[in-house]
Parts: sequence; structure tokens; C-alpha cells
Amino acid sequence: MDLNKILKKIKETETPKVNKVAVAYSGGLDSSLSIELLRRKYKAKEILTITIDVGQGEEEFSYLL
Repeated sequence: MDLNKILKKIKETETPKVNKVAVAYSGGLDSSLSIELLRRKYKAKEILTITIDVGQGEEEFSYLL
């Protein structure tokens, strides 16, 4: 599906307006786009982004590889 079709589908889909919403936010593309979708499509007035830092460094991640 091309971008124009996706944008058209988003625009035509009825959605409820929300006042407050909390989002688990990683800072990546998906969570960043979800913030804009909440603002523009759902007309969210207050968006609380939640980020968790568990203090992992390169050494901890090296065990997963």
C-alpha cells in the first residue's frame, strides 16, 4: 500500500477524540509517529510519554549476541 492510500485511510477512519493518553515511548520511529497520530487524528490534548531506563550498557547487551 502506498503512502497516499495509507494517509487517505487514516483521514477517512472515524476516531474518538481523547483528552489524556499515556504512551510507552522508545524514541524510535513507531513511537514517534504514534505521538503525531494521537495529536493529529485523535486530537489528544495531553500526551504523557513514558520511558524506562534500566541502566543497560554494552556489556549487558553483549551476552545476548
